[in-house]
Amino acid sequence: EPKHAGFTIWNRNVGVGMKVNGDFPLARFSVYAQSDALCPEPFLRLELAPGTEREWTTNYECVKTAPSKETP
Repeated sequence: EPKHAGFTIWNRNVGVGMKVNGDFPLARFSVYAQSDALCPEPFLRLELAPGTEREWTTNYECVKTAPSKETP
């Protein structure tokens, strides 16, 4: 089982992306996108006994690179 979630989503047409890293195993992944929004949604599976707590962290970083000349 992976120790953390980590992935990058790229829009090669405009040369931008979003890096997402978390300190938990990725249970599921969804993405909502439209012309002016990109919303990656990493999911964590939790099984907690009553009265217990769990903390986790997810970091989002916007990144830029030169647009690709290749057709995706």
